[in-house]
Amino acid sequence: LLLLLLLALLLLPLLQASVYDLYDLLSLCADQLPAAPPKAANSSWRGAGKQQGATAAAPAIETEALAACARIVGGVTPGSSAHADLTTEYMVRSEARFGEGHQEAADALRMCSAAHVARYGRVSKGLLQLLMDTRAGAALL
Repeated sequence: LLLLLLLALLLLPLLQASVYDLYDLLSLCADQLPAAPPKAANSSWRGAGKQQGATAAAPAIETEALAACARIVGGVTPGSSAHADLTTEYMVRSEARFGEGHQEAADALRMCSAAHVARYGRVSKGLLQLLMDTRAGAALL
């Protein structure tokens, strides 16, 4: 019984990662739900290309499934391109949904920084910021 429990604990991240497409689908579907406009329309990460001062209802900004997916992928393949992409998207969406001063946005920024350090190694704060800005900007395309 103990061996089965240990095996289950070891396989759990792999099983969770195998349903990555489901998490992605949940995130995409949630984005299509009507909701209030994002609180931080002039987000520093995605300022270019965003409408300023939008007052009409906008698609919901989903972060929960994206955060779960980023944690799962980070547990299975830390520092991978998918891990960096997911944490960057989580950071951008959290900032847009809650604003820069919110705890979830700060947590997302830390998660994104950790993913980039795992991918590129210890770099200066300026270079780390540039790497995250570049990845966030590429997500706009």
